[in-house]
Amino acid sequence: MKLVLTTLALGSILVFSGCTPATHSAQSVGQIEQVHYGRVVSVRGVTVSDSGAGTLGGAVLGGLAGSAIGSGRGNTLAIVGGALAGGAVGNQMNQSAGQELTILLESGEEIVTVVNNKNTAFSFRTGDEVALRIRNGQITAINVR
Repeated sequence: MKLVLTTLALGSILVFSGCTPATHSAQSVGQIEQVHYGRVVSVRGVTVSDSGAGTLGGAVLGGLAGSAIGSGRGNTLAIVGGALAGGAVGNQMNQSAGQELTILLESGEEIVTVVNNKNTAFSFRTGDEVALRIRNGQITAINVR
């Protein structure tokens, strides 16, 4: 019986999740986005790192963990070592794979941008036809056509 109920619940979620409208912030109401079409002419794998928050957070946590070890000079060394190790781990955790795309727009203009593949398994390929949504000089979305 539990299997039937679970199957029905999951099926309902899948059916109705397609009906969920896109959510926009109040600031986006009335904003204009331009759509440009183009073709990806080159793709290069890159590493995308955060603003340093992961490194700082890791260093703080590592230092706190190190403060619980030893006393006197040993404690100081443990704090420094913990901060260094935590910072290194935090830095690695906040890096993700990305792609640098060179796109030839239909207008003849060539642009270069970086996309983060952190939340998706999708990767762009050379030759992909794309649509770019641009607002105030910022790309808000790149979709394969």
